[in-house]
Amino acid sequence: MWAANFVRTKHIKYNKLINTAANSKIYGLIFFIILGGFSFSYYKFQKYEPTVLHQVQDVKGVESTRSPDVPYPQNIEKIGLSRTLHGEQTTYQVSMTKEEVRDFYYSTFQNKRWEVESEGRYDDFIISKYKSLDKLITVIAFDLSDSDKTLVSIEISPR
Repeated sequence: MWAANFVRTKHIKYNKLINTAANSKIYGLIFFIILGGFSFSYYKFQKYEPTVLHQVQDVKGVESTRSPDVPYPQNIEKIGLSRTLHGEQTTYQVSMTKEEVRDFYYSTFQNKRWEVESEGRYDDFIISKYKSLDKLITVIAFDLSDSDKTLVSIEISPR
């Protein structure tokens, strides 16, 4: 009986040893397959050359998105155009005083039958709001202290 248990125990240990060796071969094979996949990916990544995009020379986005309701004075230098949740805002510089900018927009909008909703005059800037049936236009003119130009911001929003 003792001998039978000894032989059976040795047989079980031998089978576990064989299974462990077979598992090691499988794990080793899986390891080398994964390592090969990573190596191939790294090689392809190193050889990748993206296509060169050509710069578009003739972009007219600022002019085409401008509202036809808002004219601009002569010789302006556009600084930016952005769309907000409330509408569209355009910023530019012009060689006029803030009072001249205010007078320009006042006469322009009066000719188009817009109403002045409000106007505020301060030391450094003037805020004017003009309204129509469906739009509100806010014009802010800032005196720039370091130059003879005025910074103008115009926001167009629905009412």
